[in-house]
Formats: sequence, structure tokens, C-alpha cells
Amino acid sequence: MGACLQWYVRYLQAKLASGGTATTELSGKERLDLAKAQREEIALAKDQGEMLALSDYEAAMAAILGPVRMELLSLEAKLRPKIGPEHGRLVGAEIKRTLRDLVKALGEDLEEEAC
Repeated sequence: MGACLQWYVRYLQAKLASGGTATTELSGKERLDLAKAQREEIALAKDQGEMLALSDYEAAMAAILGPVRMELLSLEAKLRPKIGPEHGRLVGAEIKRTLRDLVKALGEDLEEEAC
């Protein structure tokens, strides 16, 4: 049944592409059929594990990146005793700034990836 639905969706999409007509110019039945077919395709993809909800993706990324983020942010405190008191403040501030920039960049990359 999935292959049949995929064929029908492709058929309707090709009909739109070749005729240059907008979806609003389709008959009510064709629009309804297209919507039903697309809904069935999405359901089938979810059942087959080919698609996941955005909230599930975000939760998985948070579970992966949360500990990494915490480890990176704690790096400054771990290195401060090794650097020594004479350079600790200057180097520590630079490490903290660099790590915060990295964490911010990682967050922006994930936002772009989700789009």
C-alpha cells in the first residue's frame, strides 16, 4: 500500500509541476486526496523508522551535547591549578571565553541543521 501512496503523491506532484497550476487550482477532491496521501506517507515513514519527531531529535541532541557542554565549561576550572596563580586568571579567562564561543557556535550549528 505504501508504494501505491507514493506513486499517487508523485502523480499529483507531477501534475502540478507539468501544468504549472497551483495547489489552490486543484479540485477539492484532488487536494483532499493529496493531503491524505501525504499524511499516509508520513505515517508510513514514521512506522518504518525513516522519520522522527523534531522533539525526539532535540531530546537526543540535548542528551548527547549536554554532558559535552558541561565538560567543556568545566575545563577552565580543571586547568587553573596547572597553569599557576601568576597566569591562571588571564589564561583562565581566555579559556572560558573560547569555550563559551565554541558552545554558542555548536548551538547555532544545531539550529541551522534542524531547519
